Amino acid sequence: MRKISFALILAGIVLLSGCMSNEQKQRVEKIDSLQVVLDSVSQKLNDIDSAQIQANYQTIMEFNSYLDSVPEENENQELIDNYREAERNLRKYLANANKLNSELQLSYNQLDSLSYDVKHDLVPEGKFKYYYKDEEQSVGKLRELTWYLAETSEGELKRFDSLQNAVEQYLKANNVRYNP
Repeated sequence: MRKISFALILAGIVLLSGCMSNEQKQRVEKIDSLQVVLDSVSQKLNDIDSAQIQANYQTIMEFNSYLDSVPEENENQELIDNYREAERNLRKYLANANKLNSELQLSYNQLDSLSYDVKHDLVPEGKFKYYYKDEEQSVGKLRELTWYLAETSEGELKRFDSLQNAVEQYLKANNVRYNP
């Protein structure tokens, strides 16, 4: 009988300690809503064709060596300048995508930690709104940067095709040997 009573008391303690107040539940729901935004940011980042961007970047780097033999005062200097600008933009994309992935993981970790602290009543009185606001701003910034990166990378992928064709035609017309 004592074992049953002890087990019931222990179960009661576990149940009572596992119950969250309404305030805690609301806070956890707010944190969960930020995690949903992070999920959409992650999906948007994954939708970008990074492999194609990397391949285009490598192609530009290979063709840049052929363009180095073109005189500076060439009549197609604008084409060459645009091609090199595309290379810089793709390089920036690759660097920014890696940074955004790191920031995304950091933000997920921060939200998980905040959620854990709220569930276990570890957040000091009056501090939740500050912690939440910081995380909300971080998530908002990640969202903006990711949408911008997705939009610009899509434009660069389209731009690359037309530039690459024009550069290849230019090299052929000027008898510059290249190995595509």
